[in-house]
Amino acid sequence: MLIFIICFSPLSSYAANSSTILPISRGGTNSSTANGAATNILGANFANYTGALPIAKGGTGASDIMTAQKNLNFPETIQYSVQEAANKYVKIAMIPNLPSSLANVSAVYQISGLANDSGFSVTAYLYGNSRKGTNLFFMTDQCQIQNLYNLYYVNVGNVRNYYASPVPKPTSVTIWRLSTSAYEPKVLTKDLLDTLPSDAVQISNSQIFCLTS
Repeated sequence: MLIFIICFSPLSSYAANSSTILPISRGGTNSSTANGAATNILGANFANYTGALPIAKGGTGASDIMTAQKNLNFPETIQYSVQEAANKYVKIAMIPNLPSSLANVSAVYQISGLANDSGFSVTAYLYGNSRKGTNLFFMTDQCQIQNLYNLYYVNVGNVRNYYASPVPKPTSVTIWRLSTSAYEPKVLTKDLLDTLPSDAVQISNSQIFCLTS
């Protein structure tokens, strides 16, 4: 009796014909291709799974690491044009400003396009720590601290915003936030000031280091 039921069951009749597409209602995928099966079972979000899944569907929009990082804005990047930077105080970093008892938080920024008063463009790395303060490292052949333009910070709540002073020969400025933490501002935003507020603090030369290549 058991053999008779198996031989004449509807499932057996579908399985016997390999050209028949088994519908979902009978335990199949209703498709003869992997792409179609994934779409039918998992939904339209997987319709293009053989290609680069777009960011809108939870992917990266890329098939390699470098492009994925660029598409996801990692590391986080902002850029000021020459016109924007001219005669302005340019915000170059945001560091957590927290009591030492609350957290020991560090952040690192790379700034490209800064120039000294002789017009030489330099690359700088700004390291900030909520307990130990801030250090700025300039990478340049023209290693004269006194020729590097002044940097300032302004405290706004739990955030310390850093600004570079205007220079005679402005260039485009690109900033990469190389590290993040739970205490850092979530979004690095552009900001340009005509003048600094009265509570702005200048970074002293003892916190600025010049590294020759």
